[in-house]
Amino acid sequence: MSDRERPGDSPQRPFLFPEVARARLPSGLRLLLAPYGSTPLVTLALVTPGGAASDPRAVPGTAAFTADLLDAGTAAGSALEIAEKVEQVGGFLSTSADWDGMTIAVSLLSRHIGMGLRLLAELATEATFPEEEIERLKQQRATEFRARRAQPTALAGEALIREIYGRRRFGTSLLGTESSIAAVSRSGIRRFADRHLTPRGAALIAVGDLDPEALKERAARAFDGWTGAAPNRPKRSSPPSLAQVGVTIVDRPEA
Repeated sequence: MSDRERPGDSPQRPFLFPEVARARLPSGLRLLLAPYGSTPLVTLALVTPGGAASDPRAVPGTAAFTADLLDAGTAAGSALEIAEKVEQVGGFLSTSADWDGMTIAVSLLSRHIGMGLRLLAELATEATFPEEEIERLKQQRATEFRARRAQPTALAGEALIREIYGRRRFGTSLLGTESSIAAVSRSGIRRFADRHLTPRGAALIAVGDLDPEALKERAARAFDGWTGAAPNRPKRSSPPSLAQVGVTIVDRPEA
């Protein structure tokens, strides 16, 4: 293609970030509400403190395990009933954990925003962590770890964080280890959830077709009665200094 045929630059399209309305419920739960767009959709995310950095020292991977089981059943319904409730309104539900917290998120039509808020509150306060779901997830995790042992990229990544962070929590996968996952128990998950799924330190983030004042009132009703003190923040430490550049050889048998 010659220079004369090459298309020119398109004009820049400025993005105007939506104004965020901020509020705090009496329980301590922060609200960050951003009306945006004209499509009748809304995304709600409940972000709570206590991610993998807060895992019990003896059982790394507890936060990720807890997050994955939040939608596995509540006092009001089974995992299947929860999934059907979301699918009936064309929504999407996800639960996850990272190093700093756990997130429960739902995206749906804005006319179902009340149902979405109630669902987030249900998962945050009434999760039952059924034993059969715990065993199912243990087996799934074990399969994942076996698969990772055959993946050079995964092995290299694990070796890298071990070299950088040593025996600190960040030196182990966010999912933990094969031995720690085997040691996960329902009582341990329950303790972790009770300690970290609290309104103090948590935030409800809402973006989309919404009215901030109306959503604030609905959120207050949905999360009414949710209590709990803010969990202690884990102490952070810098990775150890490396004296020199080195090369680590990772042995993969039969490679």
